[in-house]
Amino acid sequence: MRHPDLEMPIASTTGLKPANARQAMSLQESRAGANAEFLTAEEVSARYRGAVSVGTLRNWRAARIGPTFVKIGKSVLYPMAELEAWDRANLVKCRRQAPIEQPSREDA
Repeated sequence: MRHPDLEMPIASTTGLKPANARQAMSLQESRAGANAEFLTAEEVSARYRGAVSVGTLRNWRAARIGPTFVKIGKSVLYPMAELEAWDRANLVKCRRQAPIEQPSREDA
């Protein structure tokens, strides 16, 4: 089904029929906001540039280690807030090093 004002598909599964373009856009924005709060295992792997594979995430879930996840039925989702907290918990701080002295131009 296409909304005549937007010329874009509107999901008929929601049962909601926006009365105008503004309502249709706010409906799409709320869906996008909800999707941005959670990542799939594939998206988490991409977030860490492939350093953490989907298989590793699966093993971590079975061992109950790694980032916190939500499981609804067969779907596994990772809340963004939990991933950010996990990042902070695994942050490695390096000790402060003495500044490297740059040779002055007068010495050159």
